Amino acid sequence: MPDNHTHLTQKKINNTYKPKTCPFCNYYGIVRYPKEKSWSCNQCGRMWKNFQLTVVSIP
Repeated sequence: MPDNHTHLTQKKINNTYKPKTCPFCNYYGIVRYPKEKSWSCNQCGRMWKNFQLTVVSIP
């Protein structure tokens, strides 16, 4: 019996960081800045970069 099911098609996994809430205050109103590759929160005003969660500016 041929083993045709061993070769599965691999999907391209998109590992883009897409947060739903602010990691500092858990607010849902976050804004993405694609040129700087950073995110900002509308409530606490903090800005952070992808994967690092380093604070760029503190209000």
